[in-house]
Amino acid sequence: MTVADEPPAPMPRPRRRAGVLAAAGLLAVIVAVVLGVATRWTELKVRWHVRALASSDPDDRRAAFDALDALGDPGRRAIAELVFQEAIARPGDPFFEARQEGFDMAWAGESQLEPSRERLVRYLRLARGLERTDALWTLKNGVLFPDEEIRAALHEIAVSEPNEGAAKFCCRVLVVDHRSRDIIRRLASQSLHRATRVEAISLGLSVRPEPADVPALEALVADASEDVRVAAAAVLAEHHGDAEAVTVLVDALRSSQPPEDAVVFAAAASLGRLGERRAVRALARAHDRLRARTGQSLIPELDEPLRVLTGTAAPAPDGLPETWGRWCDDRGSELGPQLDPDAPPP
Repeated sequence: MTVADEPPAPMPRPRRRAGVLAAAGLLAVIVAVVLGVATRWTELKVRWHVRALASSDPDDRRAAFDALDALGDPGRRAIAELVFQEAIARPGDPFFEARQEGFDMAWAGESQLEPSRERLVRYLRLARGLERTDALWTLKNGVLFPDEEIRAALHEIAVSEPNEGAAKFCCRVLVVDHRSRDIIRRLASQSLHRATRVEAISLGLSVRPEPADVPALEALVADASEDVRVAAAAVLAEHHGDAEAVTVLVDALRSSQPPEDAVVFAAAASLGRLGERRAVRALARAHDRLRARTGQSLIPELDEPLRVLTGTAAPAPDGLPETWGRWCDDRGSELGPQLDPDAPPP
């Protein structure tokens, strides 16, 4: 048989191939539908459990967190999106407790990781209002030197940060950065937290004093909070030679505003550093008032500036006259002119 006599090769069967392709296509469609339905079902469950996080019951929130974690990556992403967002977390918001609890869980998982600038910036900007002070310090200590991105984040949130610990963190990092002087002045006058304002003044504006600080400090001397007034007066008197600020410090020795003892002690310490002998009698009266209230005969925060200004050890029952007030009375005119707001008018 010659080649020409060989039977022709069988022709492909179009119908069978088309059937196979159709079946494969149908299977792909079915798989896509099943996956789509499963994805959609997962999304619905994620939304349901996220809504449950607004519950006021801690057990309900714990169950919702566990359910989201059990859903794998979609559930964990939902938790992260709830915790880390630009919106500020404020007490009273429906998800405030859940955001804090979610943050605590996230930090528990990340605290053992190598600190990074990216996470520090994320924690600063996207967890505002949450208690995260320990996390910020841990990340900061790992980073050591803030770069421009970290500095920008600090500037962005420092003044309006609702969480006091985070606001104080911003302040303490910024006060050692000479490029942040303007933001320190803003913190001193605009921070939401009185203690942060005092630190911005005492730690920030007292170091490398600048003439540009004076207008801000003069405005702060008239602040409604007495501890802010005293902090500003101390910097003005000690670093800018403002004589009127000394009067503010002496007047503060009669403080009755909370935290009165801290205000009195801060004013006394500043007067001691100034060597202001005209404040001896006012300091003695403050000592006697506090002694009568607490029953303590030795009050180091007042005894020390009095010792510096008078060169005399603290009076005690077994030695010198029993009170600083009596010590002053025994010397009378030897003390010289006094700035004594409690003295009777002439």
